[in-house]
Amino acid sequence: MNEIIVFLLKVLPLNILSLLFGVIASLNLPKPLLKVIFHFYVIHYNVKTSEAEKNLEEYKTINEFFTRKLKPGLRPIDNGTTSIVSPVDGKVLSFGKITDNTLEQVKGMTTNMQDLIDIPGYKSRFSGGNYIIIYLSPRDYHRIHYPVSGKLSGYSYIPGKLFPVNYFAVSSIKNLFSVNERVATYIETKNGLCSLIKVGATNVGSIVVNYDSSLKTNKLFSKGTTQLYTTTQEVKKGEELGRFEMGSTVILLFEKDKTHLEKLSRNQLLQFGESIAEWVK
Repeated sequence: MNEIIVFLLKVLPLNILSLLFGVIASLNLPKPLLKVIFHFYVIHYNVKTSEAEKNLEEYKTINEFFTRKLKPGLRPIDNGTTSIVSPVDGKVLSFGKITDNTLEQVKGMTTNMQDLIDIPGYKSRFSGGNYIIIYLSPRDYHRIHYPVSGKLSGYSYIPGKLFPVNYFAVSSIKNLFSVNERVATYIETKNGLCSLIKVGATNVGSIVVNYDSSLKTNKLFSKGTTQLYTTTQEVKKGEELGRFEMGSTVILLFEKDKTHLEKLSRNQLLQFGESIAEWVK
């Protein structure tokens, strides 16, 4: 049965379906219909509406609700000088050392680090380093924040598939994260290079980054983009980086011997802003 489901995922036009979902999610639907949709969604996924910046009836589209902001001050940012904070609310799928350029998606299923990013010099810098994979469920807050302070040195947009990123798909499709659409943001810090990779998924309307409004993902004929900045922009730990227009997955990459990951455990629930790792002193 699992093989049949994987086959169907591979032959279904998931990119087109996801594009259509993104269009519908941006429509100003009638308020009674939106109320029904929100009510079902909140109950089905156990969404904590009390954390949202606005009341439920104030959201005018499905996408506005998916990308809702939190109430100010709800997620304090750990200000430790060596701390690395969670960029999102989510669950730890996997973490550890990048061995033979391989990351473990879940136990027994891997993805290739070299395929996640497309800048050769950066690929070599992450070889033998550490990684953290965090899954955002449909119930989670969908905005993404900087896990570290430093200088924004560039990004890569790599078009690809839009397989789902739920546990079944991640445990059944090898290299899922390196074949799905993704945007890798590169942050140069005084402790080393960090990459935050945002992985697209089925029904993710798009991936939005605040530092480049021209970047458009989830298009039928997308072309890859690599942008390295000659004038670097300072970014601060906890500042908003962008958002998923629906839930998905983020992957953090760090250089070799630069970080400690002792604070983490598999399936650990995280809130954005809490300390999840430490820079090596």
